[in-house]
Amino acid sequence: MADALIARLGRLRAIFAAVGVCGGAAGAIGLCDWAPGLLLLFALIGLSMSVTQLVGQTHRLLAMPEDFRARMTAGQMALAQLAAAAAPALAGVLLLHWPVAQVYLLLAAGFLLSGALLLAVPELPRFLLLDHAEVRNWYERQHPEAFARGR
Repeated sequence: MADALIARLGRLRAIFAAVGVCGGAAGAIGLCDWAPGLLLLFALIGLSMSVTQLVGQTHRLLAMPEDFRARMTAGQMALAQLAAAAAPALAGVLLLHWPVAQVYLLLAAGFLLSGALLLAVPELPRFLLLDHAEVRNWYERQHPEAFARGR
């Protein structure tokens, strides 16, 4: 489903739609007390997360210089692990002070805000419009100083 959505909307619109749907569904979970509704909301989150990963993962990987891919991927994985640990810890702390519905809404708002920060990424629309051949080593072409190799 994620591939079909990306093909229909294009990468840029698909990622912003997925971020919006995911944030909205996360907020709605805190308000929903109907089991089938929760199942649907979790399914929407899963689909949205698939879209966000599929849109950028291949492009980001191809854009990295080949000899930097392992390092950069390790850094991305470390940040993902940190976020996976920090978010539930934050939720637990918030639950000490607020009801479940408010915590879900607050975390959903944080997710939407972080998704909106994609708008601040320089040249993201142009990057996502490139095909796979054009995106190869894009980071190094755009920022050669970041990939200086020792001589």
